[in-house]
Amino acid sequence: MSPFTEHALEMGIMELFKQQGYSYQSGETIHKELSDVLLRDDLWIYLKSRYAAEGITPLEIERVIAKLTADNGAPLYQQNVQTYRLMTEGFTIKREDASQRE
Repeated sequence: MSPFTEHALEMGIMELFKQQGYSYQSGETIHKELSDVLLRDDLWIYLKSRYAAEGITPLEIERVIAKLTADNGAPLYQQNVQTYRLMTEGFTIKREDASQRE
């Protein structure tokens, strides 16, 4: 019997995701800068789709991405905590059309 490893665990989880309809792509095939923590293109597409009914604009999407990737000078762990809070608790952005809800 082969030992249970972290790799085996990761592959098992990937298989569960596949069974739920998610697709898997190795991180080595994703084109991004090593310092980027977000997949900007995927996030852009998600935000455009998710908030289409609210009329989100390209500038507003850029504002969201800028907010999530801002370097506030805090240690890396604290920045990660802050980004996680923004993503899970949400935040408001300034709308281009002031008559629309923030």
